[in-house]
Amino acid sequence: MMRHPVFYEDEWQARFTTDEIASITCFELNHSPINILATNDFRAQIRDRDEFGPTIPVDIFTFGKGEGNDRMGTKVGGLPYRRKDTPWPVDECGQPYAFLAQFCFTDSEDLVGDLPGDVLLVFLRTSKSEWGGKVRSFLTRSAVWETWDKSLIFEWQNEGLTNLIEKQDLACGPLNLQMPTCYGVRYRTTDYFDPIAAATKYLSPERLSEVDTFLTTYGRFVWHMMKIGGTPVLLGEVTPACSGRFIAGFGGVILTPLTVYPWTNHSEPLPLERAAAEDNMLLLGDPGYLNIYLDDNGRLGFHFYYKY
Repeated sequence: MMRHPVFYEDEWQARFTTDEIASITCFELNHSPINILATNDFRAQIRDRDEFGPTIPVDIFTFGKGEGNDRMGTKVGGLPYRRKDTPWPVDECGQPYAFLAQFCFTDSEDLVGDLPGDVLLVFLRTSKSEWGGKVRSFLTRSAVWETWDKSLIFEWQNEGLTNLIEKQDLACGPLNLQMPTCYGVRYRTTDYFDPIAAATKYLSPERLSEVDTFLTTYGRFVWHMMKIGGTPVLLGEVTPACSGRFIAGFGGVILTPLTVYPWTNHSEPLPLERAAAEDNMLLLGDPGYLNIYLDDNGRLGFHFYYKY
């Protein structure tokens, strides 16, 4: 049973004009459907140029607004795939963690291999911290590694759960974090195995020193959208301080304003002044990307990439 709605490129291509697709230039800061089409257009132009190196398969997710039809599915915010009689995670002060996102691996088993569970839930600590319970002030560059290490916890769940938690069960506070609620629409594509090398080869030598140009080009070779499998987003960083294989990543929620279908289920263009509203945007850092790893002993680790 497929757990995610599927993004069909041909169907979506017909919903945008050629000029609209060509107008997308900031590939790494765009999680709307049009970003998939714009990135594919760029890659089609270089498909026969093998000097950019090998690719590996990845499932990426654009978003529909609101709760999806399947509680197991990959999502951000809202209701987690979790029994209502399971105690909610709390910190050492007794304050509840906030549910941040979840990854459903059942449609992507061929990409990641054996895992400890079917669905991975990610929770965010919101108490006794400089961010005061707000995601945006938490997810800033001032959040040092030690803070991150104490602020995210993970929980595996398996297929077949019943008696799932509902909104009324969370009236005590864990759902009060202001952030979008959205569900993932899956698209099977590829990441370049070495996107840094690919971007370096694509750009002329005189443009390699232009930071924004390089970052945008890098974003054409490795997806910064929510994803399972593929290549981690690691630019200008040392090897992450965690071992194991990369299984998933999350870059927040950033929509394209002023074009149709900012969400897969909303055709109306998003006004510029609404693009940064708390129900439409979730920034991780400035912005950043959360890479999640699993080692041979079943332990999870993570590494956070900052763009700047």
